[in-house]
Amino acid sequence: MASGAHDCHTHRPPACLPTALLVPPVLSFGLRLWRPSPRNTSSDKQCVHADSSIPQQKQTRSPQPHIAHNNIPDTNSYYMTPAVELFFSAYATRWTATLLHASLFPSSCNGYQNDGVMIAAASDAIWDNKAACGRSYKVTCTGATNKGVPHPCTGQSVVVRIVDYCPPGCRGTIDLSQEAFSIIANPDAGKINIEFHQ
Repeated sequence: MASGAHDCHTHRPPACLPTALLVPPVLSFGLRLWRPSPRNTSSDKQCVHADSSIPQQKQTRSPQPHIAHNNIPDTNSYYMTPAVELFFSAYATRWTATLLHASLFPSSCNGYQNDGVMIAAASDAIWDNKAACGRSYKVTCTGATNKGVPHPCTGQSVVVRIVDYCPPGCRGTIDLSQEAFSIIANPDAGKINIEFHQ
């Protein structure tokens, strides 16, 4: 090392001394306090550059997660599957079930095949161009649609299979057989509000 260069570790020049040591103390309420002056950044830089062997740490900023403004979620990051869309649409729309008085034999789906008694006919809302044939739905009564029977629900649910089509003008979302309707509601109601899912 040249004789004119400053070594911050052996012969520390005044510029390299902590600035807090160069400021006289002041008295405050009987206590000796140090009042540090603003750091002499130019002297500190000279001190750092005088010894290049001291590794300098590089501060890095971690990436911040994206937060949408005003607590509004970023719609580009979310999507709904068909099953989720059906779930939300079921609660956005009032579905109804009616008591089917006519016979479902023969049926639109299976002709003269015997499909049992826990069966139903689908309206255009769920018929899906005959794709609903054979689908099973769990149906639950949620309330009355008329004042004649204000509390029709039994508190039970029933699983029915779609075997027929209820043409335009159908009074309900789904037409239930008498056996199926009687499990979830008083048949005297004739029509009820429901929740249902596959």
